[in-house]
Amino acid sequence: MKVMIPVDDLPYSFAALESVIQRKWPDSTEFALVRVIESNDKEADNEHSRHLDEETRQHVESTKKWLNGLARALAPDSVQKRVKPVILLGDIDKCLAEFARDFCPDYIVMGSHDRSPRQRYWLGSIAAKVAGNTGCSVELVRPGCLHDMLMQERVSMDEVARIDFTPKRIVIPVDLSRNSDEVTPNWLGRIGGLQGSKVALLTVSKTLNHSKNEEKLQSKLEKQAEQLRDTAGITAVEAKVVNGSPSSAILEFAAAWEADLILVSLKGESDGGELIAGSTAKAVLDGAHCSVVAVRPGFEKDFAFTWNKNKAYIC
Repeated sequence: MKVMIPVDDLPYSFAALESVIQRKWPDSTEFALVRVIESNDKEADNEHSRHLDEETRQHVESTKKWLNGLARALAPDSVQKRVKPVILLGDIDKCLAEFARDFCPDYIVMGSHDRSPRQRYWLGSIAAKVAGNTGCSVELVRPGCLHDMLMQERVSMDEVARIDFTPKRIVIPVDLSRNSDEVTPNWLGRIGGLQGSKVALLTVSKTLNHSKNEEKLQSKLEKQAEQLRDTAGITAVEAKVVNGSPSSAILEFAAAWEADLILVSLKGESDGGELIAGSTAKAVLDGAHCSVVAVRPGFEKDFAFTWNKNKAYIC
């Protein structure tokens, strides 16, 4: 199993790494810590080019030491877990996509910069681009309590390490297709430490009313909720049918329900509900107030981990 972790020197990136540290992974897991240093490809005079080259060289050297420190934090006591520090030069999303194609990860975990959903939409989310250009599942770590710390300007590495990243309230949008029905229980069924979590299965209808159509959707959701209880061992599963456009309805429900994780499928074939496909998954990655896992069908069986609850957390 291979896990790719893009990192930078901002708090959300450290949160993503700490989230990985708090889980128990298979002993054979191989990690790649990837840091992209943006480079300027424009032509410059020789003197200016030499200055940029020296500046970049010094940056690369200091980044190597920094990455090695992160690698030791990721696996301090295990020689079985292999951690590969990687430095890339160039455009961030292109470098990450190219490295992922070569490394062939089963899972990508990354942090989200501290921007509002509207800013993430207009500036473009690297996480959404990575999810759209790689062939595996992507997890975006965006804990709400870290945002609160940053707003109060009191964040520290010790406080980040004390955050409980185990998702307690999980929203799962489903389109009631065969693909979606298989992806959700397979993913949650391989993740340990979630038995006490609450799950809301959600489907979106543009024609929600007190009709047989609503009853049909609700009935299908209840059957999938029962399957999820049996497969994942999570007893607190509720089924919800909501009205609106898919991405907006998902984000509004997740915010109102105070979710700390949204689980979406990157592909799906609709046979009754709204299609939860690439565009919707990317919109959720861009606009969610909480963490997001975008599961690519076919990859939900290729990885497993268990959340560690043997620590004292601040939230």
